[in-house]
Amino acid sequence: MKLVCWDYNGTIEGYDHNKGSKIIRPNFAEVLTALRADGHKNVVTTTIGKDFVETDLKNEGLDGLIDGVFGGRRASRGDAKDYKDVLKAMQLPVAEAPKEVVVIGDKVHDHPGDLAEVVFIYNPEGFKTDAKVVQKLLQELYQHGGFYQGFEALKQVEFDLKDEAGYHYHGRLALPEKHAGIVLSTFNGNKWPTPTVLLIPESEAKEFDQFGGKK
Repeated sequence: MKLVCWDYNGTIEGYDHNKGSKIIRPNFAEVLTALRADGHKNVVTTTIGKDFVETDLKNEGLDGLIDGVFGGRRASRGDAKDYKDVLKAMQLPVAEAPKEVVVIGDKVHDHPGDLAEVVFIYNPEGFKTDAKVVQKLLQELYQHGGFYQGFEALKQVEFDLKDEAGYHYHGRLALPEKHAGIVLSTFNGNKWPTPTVLLIPESEAKEFDQFGGKK
């Protein structure tokens, strides 16, 4: 079973100030349907309360496409989220997590703090990125035999933007809608322990900053 853990606020949905209303990530329902058909389970892992999110998903007509909602996610140290109890609830052994689990979020603190070698797709644009771009990235990673195996394959080629952007990365994958998946190994000179693929528009690769997003 492939398990996709989606953050909620800012990742699945967010407020569009130009339109003056809340919007859902483009093509999200279509992609969830396709992922489910391909053997994925999709769950929401959020710091927001479970009841609120379940009501919101129902109002948006997405509740039938989500396999579980796990609210109040936050690691004890506060700079990550815990996911082991999510795996237990979904009956997925921790030993299989590197191969079968991927986490998607728009903030650094969405990354898994209690699971080693689980890939984190760090998507600062969040709900503004078409879900089909995420779907393509998931396909590209898993085709190597698992999400972590795909991460390892992607980072074989080294590039360095340390001087221009303050981080070093290994591997760069061209994706639809002029996006890129970039494997990160350091942020602003500090080692980044979680296997992370930064998902951003290609045009912003040299302008990205760890905490502030686009410089």
